[in-house]
Amino acid sequence: MSIGTPGNGTPQHIAVELLRAQTGIDIVHVPYKGAAPATTAALAGEVTMALVGAPPVLPHLATGKLVALAVTQPQRSPLVAEVPTVGEALGIMADDDFVAWYGLLAPARAPAAAVQALERAAFTVLRRPETRSRLAALGTDLQATPRAAFAERMRKESARYAEIIRRFGIKAA
Repeated sequence: MSIGTPGNGTPQHIAVELLRAQTGIDIVHVPYKGAAPATTAALAGEVTMALVGAPPVLPHLATGKLVALAVTQPQRSPLVAEVPTVGEALGIMADDDFVAWYGLLAPARAPAAAVQALERAAFTVLRRPETRSRLAALGTDLQATPRAAFAERMRKESARYAEIIRRFGIKAA
């Protein structure tokens, strides 16, 4: 079985290595230079499947050219609510979260008042219905997270990914 991902060292690559270790399935990781080429490879039959984020695959799911097998997060995605999680589908990786996220970051020495103002402004924009609907149309499941919780997520994911990267000898290209 071959699985295309957006590249070496990506969260998707890490998820492939965990999938291989937890299932014992002989999986060949095929790194591409981004999610779009990995999706194209799945469409063309170059790989058995692709492990990519929602944006490049949603149009192909809608037309039936691709079939979603599972999402790599602890809960189902509202973007494809009918698709089970890997935990539901395979009984593994139930607590793992290999979802791409985007964050607004400031230098560590930025004044606290400026950081607070930036956070308030970002949350104001992210609460707007037109922002939420536009991001959903692009395949983004928006979850605005306060900075303390976001910083904790980054710390936890960094430690978790570092352990997996060491364990499997994963190298970025």
